[in-house]
This record gives sequence, C-alpha cells and structure tokens, in this order.
Amino acid sequence: MNEKYLPIKIFEKRKDFDERSTEGGGDSREPSWVLHGEKLRQHAVKLSESVKIINVIQLGNNLK
Repeated sequence: MNEKYLPIKIFEKRKDFDERSTEGGGDSREPSWVLHGEKLRQHAVKLSESVKIINVIQLGNNLK
C-alpha cells in the first residue's frame, strides 16, 4: 500500500480548543443562536412569510 494512504496512527488533540470542551457533548449552556420568547416568535413569523413568498413565486413559475 502506498505510504501516503496509510491509516492515521497518532492522534493528538489541539491544545487550545480540545482541552476546554467535552467530546461530542459540549456543556449545558445553550448556543448563542437559540431563541426564546418574543425573538423566537418574530423569527418564526419572518421565516413563515419568506416561505409563503417562495411558494407564490414557484406557483407563478409553474403557470408559465
């Protein structure tokens, strides 16, 4: 087998990042992009309106 494609034999964690985080689990804090309350409602309405506009455009394109 070509030396270039041999399997990885040594694995070393990155010093600055991996020592602070848990493998595959993270911590109990929610990510900054998680929304709650009024911000979640506003985002849901905006997303819903965007989907409606896309549906109208697709419907118009199907009529041509």
